[in-house]
Amino acid sequence: MLISAGQRGDSPQFEPVLEAIRVPRLGRGRPRRRPDRVRAADVYGSRRNRSYLRRRGIEATISVPRGPRPPPSQTRLARRSATEVRQGRLPRAACRVECGINRLKRHRTVATRYDRFAVRCEATLLIAALNEWL
Repeated sequence: MLISAGQRGDSPQFEPVLEAIRVPRLGRGRPRRRPDRVRAADVYGSRRNRSYLRRRGIEATISVPRGPRPPPSQTRLARRSATEVRQGRLPRAACRVECGINRLKRHRTVATRYDRFAVRCEATLLIAALNEWL
């Protein structure tokens, strides 16, 4: 996890987060630095991020809405099914990303984010992730 200032955009942090990944191997050897796949929300779907993933040979699963937006006179369900959604449900990739974020936000301290120091925020996120993993 990488913590940045609250007013910073998410997309510029995409590359530093991927550079910080270290996955230990079973047994001996250097830790892996390149994931096989990245799942991300639509804010990370910029050309720069996608070209970065292609250069590193990483498969991307980034949910991006397709097609024009329907008029606001339609019902919510009709709007959702007319755009990126089939039968009123989120696409599978978007659902995985959103569900993962929401699982962390079930912990009240992660959802409110009142921590002043980045170290405390990072520790809170780590504890929430460990609770979900266990």
